[in-house]
Amino acid sequence: MRLLNRWNDGRARRAAARRAYEAIVAQARRPWLYTAQGVPDTAESRYEAICLYATLTVDRLRRACPRGHALADTLFQVMFRDIDANLRELGVGDLAVPKRVRRMGRAFNGRLAAYTAALARDDAAALGDALDRNLFRETHVEPEALSAVAGHVLAQRRALASQADETVLTGAIAFVDDAEVAEAAA
Repeated sequence: MRLLNRWNDGRARRAAARRAYEAIVAQARRPWLYTAQGVPDTAESRYEAICLYATLTVDRLRRACPRGHALADTLFQVMFRDIDANLRELGVGDLAVPKRVRRMGRAFNGRLAAYTAALARDDAAALGDALDRNLFRETHVEPEALSAVAGHVLAQRRALASQADETVLTGAIAFVDDAEVAEAAA
């Protein structure tokens, strides 16, 4: 009962969401997508990578239990507060920031829907199409790279699914190392 009360007060949930978001950002910054797979190393592509790994995390949290849904909602809030702060640091004007954040939020929801639908069916082709439209947008991508990234995403989903509910509810999201995923796919 004590843990439930701590969870309900919001502090523990915000701390868990912050830990999960830090894991997402760290994974999105890993060079594998940009160097080995040809994802453009731009601010937009980094945001797309964050959306991708956030989708995997939200998907896992929602499958955990009702507390996972609450944590997923809090993760969304933490993510967009950070995006707001980053836009301000980049010098985007105070009046423009809320509009950009709303637009980015709608974009995230669209990616969440597309990726989640493909993940639910374990459909590498549909996932590849969504990755091509979003992560690789405006960049020619070789089919092998697209297939590798789709395989990577599906492997990350399986790895997250193998983590205990109580672990992911603390925000301790552990993505698999890119080299391990590449070996498993080969």
